[in-house]
Amino acid sequence: MNWIKDKWIRFKKWIFGVLTTLGIITIAVAATRGPVIISEQDFLTVIEQLQEQNIQTNNKYLQFKLNEKIGDLELKDFPYEIQIHEYVSPKGPGYQIILTREIDTGKISSSSQEPIMQKQIKSVGYGPEAQSRTYDWR
Repeated sequence: MNWIKDKWIRFKKWIFGVLTTLGIITIAVAATRGPVIISEQDFLTVIEQLQEQNIQTNNKYLQFKLNEKIGDLELKDFPYEIQIHEYVSPKGPGYQIILTREIDTGKISSSSQEPIMQKQIKSVGYGPEAQSRTYDWR
């Protein structure tokens, strides 16, 4: 039974890798509509809108990690680890969205015979330090 579970987990990681490579991610909406597939850019747009609402009403940006509820969205089985960090600089406040994913390198470990996974990070910055806080997958 563990063998089947292991294969299922590896398949899910692989399919999430394929979907994220294509720019598609899955977000489970808190409403009863079930999973909705949106692009990475659409997800970032939702976060931007929530951040703008929050800064206007609470005078600060939201900070959160994966598996927390964000506005009306509840993240489940999301293919990325997600973090949002608020920052305050001499030029003003802002925030940074950090996405982390694991990709299959195509290599197999000689000791465990498991695929060798590699973490990649993408960051999107907003505010006065946006340019220095934004970079693509690396």
